Amino acid sequence: MDGSVRAASDGAAGPPPYYRGNESSLVSALKTLLFFTILMVTLPIGLYFASKAYIFEGKAGDTAEYSYILCTVSQTLNSSVCEH
Repeated sequence: MDGSVRAASDGAAGPPPYYRGNESSLVSALKTLLFFTILMVTLPIGLYFASKAYIFEGKAGDTAEYSYILCTVSQTLNSSVCEH
């Protein structure tokens, strides 16, 4: 024993700082998730009312009651096709 004191290395000074990874990729993933969530909510509802107003009542000239039925049927078929 020569009596010299060794200084603690940087790794032994304490726990390493918390590694958060690439935060920009996390923000990008959350933006993409939010975008597609908004689309999944607004697009079917918007297509329902747009098809009712422009296709069934506008072009075809159907009555309002009949256009509701046609829109509901078309949205049900659309949902069935999109699920598969």
